[in-house]
Amino acid sequence: CLAAAFVVTSQAQAQWVEETYTLKAGHNAIWLSIDCSKDKDGNARTVDQVLWNPDIEEVWQWNADATSTSFIEQPSAPTQPDSQWKVWKREGLPLENTLSLLTGNRAYIIKVKATAPASFPTFLVGRPMPPDYLLNSLGTNFIGFPTQSTMNFTNFLSFSEVLKNAPQIFFYDGE
Repeated sequence: CLAAAFVVTSQAQAQWVEETYTLKAGHNAIWLSIDCSKDKDGNARTVDQVLWNPDIEEVWQWNADATSTSFIEQPSAPTQPDSQWKVWKREGLPLENTLSLLTGNRAYIIKVKATAPASFPTFLVGRPMPPDYLLNSLGTNFIGFPTQSTMNFTNFLSFSEVLKNAPQIFFYDGE
């Protein structure tokens, strides 16, 4: 019975991982492949709780699947714009914050105060998620690649036989 409890406990602990991001003053783009929205007991964890460092001012979450359609019940009441960005601001008013949880398989831009240290590690703990990308046919896609910090774009392509010999790469400039 004790051995069975040990196996269950070790399996439950293995479902959580820690990702480290080195942030610096200004804007930092990250791809979050883990779900940080709940703690190990299943309780919701807000952006404030996950990113407790006061040097982090804002977090913007990219939402490729946002639509421009909105419905209102009262014409006199303002509507919340359905933007492709959800935002959390540490000093923001409650109505300004449209982002409350850090979920996985999403791109984020994290704004750090200009007075912050040159760079500092940020540790995020969450449940790993299988990759799931929703691509927009209009060309506005912001996704991440699972790479190590020492990896550059050329090295990333070198693992593919098709891409490692100077492939032709196209980009969309928004026009």
